[in-house]
Amino acid sequence: MALHIILNGKMTMSDILTDIYQKIDDNKIRTWDYDNDGDFTQKNTQWASDAWMTVYEENQGVVKVGIIGRLEDKMSKQLYAIYHSRFAEMLLSYYDEAVIKIEITSMKEFDIDFF
Repeated sequence: MALHIILNGKMTMSDILTDIYQKIDDNKIRTWDYDNDGDFTQKNTQWASDAWMTVYEENQGVVKVGIIGRLEDKMSKQLYAIYHSRFAEMLLSYYDEAVIKIEITSMKEFDIDFF
């Protein structure tokens, strides 16, 4: 499962990421946190730090977001779905004017999902 984000050119993914980090730091986005690599994890939920969403560079207007799981735990379908859907929800809540479409694929993408 991955997110494929299609942007309309009003903001780059780099602009969006910079803004997300700032909103997290300012406590305006309260359900996500990020690590030293810039990957995102759920915060203050039963899913906190169970996985990390990682954003790949924009290529021809499409950005791919994958998931990184814990090495010691098997990734459940529920955890997989929750992280992807909540990340999409956050993007649509704050950046709907920059996003044309978000596609969520149903199967693991081996080049961007790691678990």
